Amino acid sequence: MGRADFFEMSNVKTISGSIEYHELKNLFKGVTKPNSTFPKAIRYNTLHFIPTSGPPVTTSARRLHPAQLNVAKQEFEYMLENGICRPSRSNWASPPYIVPKGSTDWRPTGDYRKLNRVTKQEKYPVPHLQNFSRRLKGKKFLKKN
Repeated sequence: MGRADFFEMSNVKTISGSIEYHELKNLFKGVTKPNSTFPKAIRYNTLHFIPTSGPPVTTSARRLHPAQLNVAKQEFEYMLENGICRPSRSNWASPPYIVPKGSTDWRPTGDYRKLNRVTKQEKYPVPHLQNFSRRLKGKKFLKKN
């Protein structure tokens, strides 16, 4: 069984393109970019257990085309420098996978198919937005429970 009690701060990703609010997004670029004033690590009082079955899953890395390998190295360097990830000391391993992004770029992803086969799926149903907004009708303040 896995345990996570430490959370690394990450950045918010957005889509790009010509959309109605694209100009507004460009005016406030800092909202979606990593902020160096954030601490690299934030501690929470939350424990998260990930139930699995069997021994740790490992998958050997695939050979990558030199252009894809360069993209993967750049992405990992960026994530390490910004505290988004750290070198692993785990017995679990999934290879990086580089997929086409648009017509000329590459997007680093992970191949977690073997890991997903041994991970018990958690069910966190998302409430219907209409039900949530109906509960807000006439309210002036929101508070945490």
